[in-house]
Amino acid sequence: MGDVDSALSLFEGEHRYGEIFAPYFSTEEDPALAMLYFETDNFLVKNLHYLDRSSMAYGLESRVPYLDHELVEWAAGLPEHYKLDRRLRSKAILKDAYADVIPAYVTKRRKAGFGMPLRSLFSNPALLDRLLPEAFCESLGCIDMDALRRIKSEHLNGEKDQSALMYALVVLGVAVD
Repeated sequence: MGDVDSALSLFEGEHRYGEIFAPYFSTEEDPALAMLYFETDNFLVKNLHYLDRSSMAYGLESRVPYLDHELVEWAAGLPEHYKLDRRLRSKAILKDAYADVIPAYVTKRRKAGFGMPLRSLFSNPALLDRLLPEAFCESLGCIDMDALRRIKSEHLNGEKDQSALMYALVVLGVAVD
């Protein structure tokens, strides 16, 4: 069973995963454009709120490059091949525009984010039970509890890293609560 199948197998009953994602992925819309809207609504906004809260907590003023609304609107209107080239390279237009200024070792390296140590955090059974209580998950009425127990067991036993899926469930719990 693939990672997506594993994640989707958690949802059962009248609240199927198709109903959750359907508003974002219309069958009549260009898939690349649908993904752009999905990313904007679900990740960009949350990341900006996170940056804003974290910087304000320490009295810091922060700026996010390239998020002037006019620039974002202009970039959203660009043809798809400027956003993602044939080799699935993102930000191709930006990298090409600055190719003579920024060294190739910078523009060609892999993206490196600031990841949370989810695997190790969710390897602590007591913390996992506190963050993802079974009673709460069961009360939602849309989670297959046997699948959830299997996923937690696979992670805790080191059989499979299920930290991303468990993190999504923790976030779901916070959003619903």
